[in-house]
Amino acid sequence: MKLVKDVDYKVSYKNHKKIGTATITVTGIGNFTGTMKIHYDIVPDNYTNPRVVKVTSSSATLSWDPVYGAQGYRILRYDSKEKDYVRVGATTDTSYTVKDLPSGTKQTFVVVAYKKTSGKYYFGYNSRNAFR
Repeated sequence: MKLVKDVDYKVSYKNHKKIGTATITVTGIGNFTGTMKIHYDIVPDNYTNPRVVKVTSSSATLSWDPVYGAQGYRILRYDSKEKDYVRVGATTDTSYTVKDLPSGTKQTFVVVAYKKTSGKYYFGYNSRNAFR
């Protein structure tokens, strides 16, 4: 048996266009009863166009294009000892200077866009667009 929208069930959406938590509600009609709600997070997009705009012996200035709807950005550096990215800073701008880097080493950074809505932080995903 194939169910038909608006005959056997109806679907409604809440907060499904902006960063935050969205809800889909499916409600049975006629012979079908009950309601099911599905919640999911809408997160910021990944940043694009990563650029290293300045390098000194102990710092690197990173820049990227703005992410629509983001309130800020976390900057993460790959830590080979931890084998994971660790937070080195945050900004509301689209550039950031990472300081106190060990001289003569190769570093990898990523940026994670975020927005705080209703007391909750929504983070984008670590992009494959890494600064190297």
